[in-house]
Amino acid sequence: SGSVPFSGESQLEIFRNILYGTFDFPDRIWTNVSEDAKKLIQNLLVKNPDCRYTVHDALSSPWINAEGEKLQRNDLSGSIREIRKFNARMKLKGAILAVKAVRAFDIDHITSSISRTESPIEDLGSF
Repeated sequence: SGSVPFSGESQLEIFRNILYGTFDFPDRIWTNVSEDAKKLIQNLLVKNPDCRYTVHDALSSPWINAEGEKLQRNDLSGSIREIRKFNARMKLKGAILAVKAVRAFDIDHITSSISRTESPIEDLGSF
């Protein structure tokens, strides 16, 4: 589908859903995704690692092992569009985080430089 199965009205709600393992596959977005693919995703997203699919389980799933002629032929242009939007959001987020990191570094650097420099009055005391 090109969309993540975690949703929410805010970023906090999305993070909360990720943390609690709350997800869904809305038909309007996931309609072209097979039930076997959804089952694989669902089993990979199980919160408890003891119950989550192992690599072996995932590679043995019906969706991974489906024969070519059994696979549905779907128009994936909507999925491609969603993946492009997701990638654009991730690039923007990365750029914003980089700017924040540089600004935080500059402020920390300036603050530590000021605290390390001696005041002019202290310099006079060395004469």
